[in-house]
Amino acid sequence: MTEKTFAIEFEQSGITFWFCTLKCKYLAMITYVAARGVSHEEGAVQRLLNPKRIKGIKNFVLEGGMFSNSIILNWTSEEMFSFENHQLELTLGEKMAQLIDGQHRIAGIKEALKEQPEIGEIEIPTIFTKKLDTSRCAQIFLSINTEQQPVPKSLVYDLYKVAFPAKDYTVERAADIAERLNQDPESPYRDYIKFPTGTRRMGGVQLSTVVSNLKRFIKQKDGEFERFNITNFENQVKLLINYFSVFKMAYGTHWSKTHNPFIFAAGFSAALELLANDLLQLCHAKKDFSKEMFASLLQFDRDHLIYQSEVKGLSGEAAKDKIRTRLKELIDKQQMSQEGDFKFW
Repeated sequence: MTEKTFAIEFEQSGITFWFCTLKCKYLAMITYVAARGVSHEEGAVQRLLNPKRIKGIKNFVLEGGMFSNSIILNWTSEEMFSFENHQLELTLGEKMAQLIDGQHRIAGIKEALKEQPEIGEIEIPTIFTKKLDTSRCAQIFLSINTEQQPVPKSLVYDLYKVAFPAKDYTVERAADIAERLNQDPESPYRDYIKFPTGTRRMGGVQLSTVVSNLKRFIKQKDGEFERFNITNFENQVKLLINYFSVFKMAYGTHWSKTHNPFIFAAGFSAALELLANDLLQLCHAKKDFSKEMFASLLQFDRDHLIYQSEVKGLSGEAAKDKIRTRLKELIDKQQMSQEGDFKFW
């Protein structure tokens, strides 16, 4: 069986390409993966498939997700492949074309087809090459995966809110913030947020704790950040770094010690509750979320810091409540509201 489709021929860097669209069911049929280090045939440049990514793409397809970027294939079969008068004619059969780019998309589509066969009629942009060797396939693969810059996750999140306003992407944004707090050189929690695949260490806050505590801040309709018009990702991250930097400055060389309660879940949670319930409103009144503003609101006394020993033996919730109570005693209640320009730096 053969398929004819309108196509455009073009050339880049001495390689001839044919651009067309093909139905999902045909792509699922003709494509295969030639993995580097596993397959010894020419053109083997792909990585091993990641089951987690495949599952995510399958769900994306089943929920109506679109693929507007092209699948790139290297036609390796000896069966018919011809182009004339803007018509690309090719044989439909198993393992006719190697996947150069898009292996996880195709694998996810194959899984989705098992549940919704009608997805097979959807047409996907496809670019063919023909009989390329491994060197040429590698050039294409590298140009896609190293030269092109990935879209920042924060931009992806904001675009999702526009494209799919009915969905709540709170967890994704919270995880992005947690990742930045764990990586930013200025963050007091750099290397102190425990990701599932991270190195084990004394102290630190589990990713799940960070996400669950941030969710109240970044809920799309009634979150604390939206309430005070702090909707930009970078400003959200900067505000949290400013806030926790005051804690780190107060503890100085003791910040990394295990008697500092703020590098544990109870202290981290208590500090965020204080921020949500008391400090954000004060800062918003002054339109000032800078480090200096938080330092003026929290009157830390280095001779009377809060230590982990004060909550030893208490449950997580009880420890959090005690630390929050102690923190509330630090707030300078004499601060007067005054208007000004919003400040994060």
